[in-house]
Amino acid sequence: MSEPTLYNALKDIADAIRAKGITGTMSALEMPEKIAAIQTGGGSKYDITLDGLIGDVDGQGVLQAPSETFTFTSNEIVEVPDDTLDSFFSARDTITAVSLPNLTTVGEYGMKEICRSCEYLTSVNLANLTSIDEHGMEKAFQNCLSLATLNLSSLTTVGNYGLSYAFASTYLSGDLDFSTITSIGSHGLEGLLQNCDYITGVDLSGLTTIPAYGLAYAFDDCGSLVAADLSNVATIGEGGMKSAFIESSIESLSMPSLTTVGDNGLESAFFNCDSLTTLDLRGVTSIGANGIKKMC
Repeated sequence: MSEPTLYNALKDIADAIRAKGITGTMSALEMPEKIAAIQTGGGSKYDITLDGLIGDVDGQGVLQAPSETFTFTSNEIVEVPDDTLDSFFSARDTITAVSLPNLTTVGEYGMKEICRSCEYLTSVNLANLTSIDEHGMEKAFQNCLSLATLNLSSLTTVGNYGLSYAFASTYLSGDLDFSTITSIGSHGLEGLLQNCDYITGVDLSGLTTIPAYGLAYAFDDCGSLVAADLSNVATIGEGGMKSAFIESSIESLSMPSLTTVGDNGLESAFFNCDSLTTLDLRGVTSIGANGIKKMC
């Protein structure tokens, strides 16, 4: 008998809740007070821990009232299949941490908007994640105003819209290292850190190609961002960096490897960047229609 998938594990939990006459969503998050009557064996089913979400288990195996906050952790999950956790914790003010340190792959829509607008989420640990498929983590942590700690230290591949607006309007700060990322799809990092007021630098030195809208609006209105490493990018596709640094505090940018800018590739990329003093694009030999329109 094969091991249960994450989806089936969560579905089993939800079905058990419904069997007790408790109504709620598929994710079993909107639970009334009767949750305390559910019996459990006392273990973490399939090694999924939702600490605090549905309370602790007493000596008789009865769930107690939930705590005010909870975390989502698992050391066993290595893959989140297509659609599995789409919007699962979205707008839940009480979740404070997500830790899936052995997760390696996120499928299409697998974690899209998983914690969008979770006001008190402070940390995300996805240390071994290497690949995100199309829309896999689109807007995953957008508007998480307390998010300050992020570990994506193994990530290499991001599909179309894979991390689009994933960390926009968060509390991430300092210099962020995304240098392990070597391949992104169209819109892959669009709006990635939009409106992140506290980041000061970003390293994307692993990228050689920015496809269509791959970094569009990525650092829009980042008021403290002064530096970025895109030193190995050779090609910017259509709209690839459109409005990428618009209204940020970027001071200088050197792209010595860049040779080709597609249509609208750098359109408005540095518009209203009042602190920009140095821009090195010395190797560019081809510029498409509106490639540098309103660039600065």
